[in-house]
Amino acid sequence: VAMGRRSKTAHLAHLICELFVRLQAVKKTRVMSFNLPLSQAELADVLGLSVVHMNRVIGTLRRMNVINWT
Repeated sequence: VAMGRRSKTAHLAHLICELFVRLQAVKKTRVMSFNLPLSQAELADVLGLSVVHMNRVIGTLRRMNVINWT
């Protein structure tokens, strides 16, 4: 249900938050960050997006200051 109801931007934001909470539970985060060893292409596959669309979604979250992608 959540996949169909959320925008792609919200879906990626939710995925990042979910990963953070799960990694925090096993003490694999640093302050408010964590390593995400996935490429944009791999994330695009996870969310069912093209690589170009994934890049735009990441850009949107960056402009909103929701994520800092380095």
